[in-house]
Amino acid sequence: MKLQTAFLLFGALSSCLCIESEALEYQANGQERKGVRSENTFIDSLRHHRVRKSIDPTENITEKINHRYYESQVFRDGQKYWKYIEGKRKTIKQTGLSDHYLTKKTLKLSFKFPYYGHYLDSVVLTTGGFLYMDVHNTRLIADVQYLAPLMAYFNSKLGSDSKILTLDDGTQLTVQWSNIRLHNNTNVGPFSFQCTLHSNGTIWFAYKQIPVDVDSIPDRTYHPVRVGLSDAFVILQRDRVRPIIYRYFFIYSQVNISKKSVVSGSAVVFRPKPSCVTGDSCSQCMKLNQTTEFVCQWCPATTRCSDGADRHRAEWESSNCASMAVKKITDKRCVAKGTNQNQSGGDGIGAGAIFVICIVLVLVICISAWCFYAYRYPTTKSGLYLIELSRRPREFFSRGSSGSPSSSGHAAPSDIKPRVL
Repeated sequence: MKLQTAFLLFGALSSCLCIESEALEYQANGQERKGVRSENTFIDSLRHHRVRKSIDPTENITEKINHRYYESQVFRDGQKYWKYIEGKRKTIKQTGLSDHYLTKKTLKLSFKFPYYGHYLDSVVLTTGGFLYMDVHNTRLIADVQYLAPLMAYFNSKLGSDSKILTLDDGTQLTVQWSNIRLHNNTNVGPFSFQCTLHSNGTIWFAYKQIPVDVDSIPDRTYHPVRVGLSDAFVILQRDRVRPIIYRYFFIYSQVNISKKSVVSGSAVVFRPKPSCVTGDSCSQCMKLNQTTEFVCQWCPATTRCSDGADRHRAEWESSNCASMAVKKITDKRCVAKGTNQNQSGGDGIGAGAIFVICIVLVLVICISAWCFYAYRYPTTKSGLYLIELSRRPREFFSRGSSGSPSSSGHAAPSDIKPRVL
């Protein structure tokens, strides 16, 4: 009897924990939910990747300006970074998010946005004050690859004027969370803030109305309060027996902005810095190795530049890049076929060769056209000159070995000059 009671209590407790976990998991809205089907079960796990170079241990917990991947700057008076998008013709009210909570929606971009050097063509909007910057359907979206002007447990159903707006003008995307309220503290006034993504990789966070100290907003289970950027690479491992895929998210970078910086009228600007993944050739990769704090290496098998910590990590490992990587510009493989190289002066030589080829083609065409004209009109000066040119080779071969005219003393036919009557 006691054993049965213990099992019942354990089952009830497990149910409560599952309900809490599911309640704080972001769900796709509308038709997106219909398409989320998989034959495999994913079990997600969170890890932190150790970078190779030593860094300032306070880098990810302070307002330090120069981070590894971005340069951030906080503006107390940042009203100029607020974009007025309400009422604009291209502004869209995201109705699937504006009256929900713990909801997400994929938004296609009209431009390629470089995030940590990786070009994205879509982002995932959420009601929680952040964007998810990858495509994985995971409950860890608030922990791994996020772009968060103010991540918190918001509920846009609590206010009739709450809404989430987007404006994509072809070169930048602005997402605005307007008049939204906290799910776990309805007494706090509404929040209004934005993030703007530029096609060159620059990111703006702008805050119009922040009614409370962000430090006072409590974290919830599976839903922290964060301000900043994060990225991770994913390693998949399939179970040998069961239809289960273990998905490991390795966070390799986080840029956390102090919550004290988030006040009404303030703004944060992130400018991307060069990193290994931006190198598209061996020479560029070696240059990045010298000019940045990353240990960049070039993999001939994948034709990618990396320090081993980016979204292409799985491909880097499967291709055994660590053992074959090019680490110096003097490596002969850096100019080998297939590495997509243009070494010093390569671009200039290519342009010069093209110019010479064009000149030769023009000359050939002009000479061919002149020959055709002279052949068709033999009585013209061009025609007579062409006849003269055609007779000179015959004259040369008709001479004897001494080079003198024929022994008969008579002029050879080729010695007779044509005259125009």
